[in-house]
Amino acid sequence: MEQDIFYEDAIQAFDNALLINPKDPIAWSKKGSALYIQGNTEESIKCKRKAVELDPDFINMLGHQNYFIYYLWSGQE
Repeated sequence: MEQDIFYEDAIQAFDNALLINPKDPIAWSKKGSALYIQGNTEESIKCKRKAVELDPDFINMLGHQNYFIYYLWSGQE
């Protein structure tokens, strides 16, 4: 599907950005969102967790979808 290719390309772009700056919470969060849309919840949660670990204040900037993923993550522990 065309949409799958779009998200695969997006994930690759975020991976490339993270090679340049692995401490970018926005790139981690956006990668997590793309993974979530693809149905990869476990990896998505890991990316969202990394974003919050890098910048604890980042949780205040999360959108509705990100809150849902954060909620799932918080129940994983």
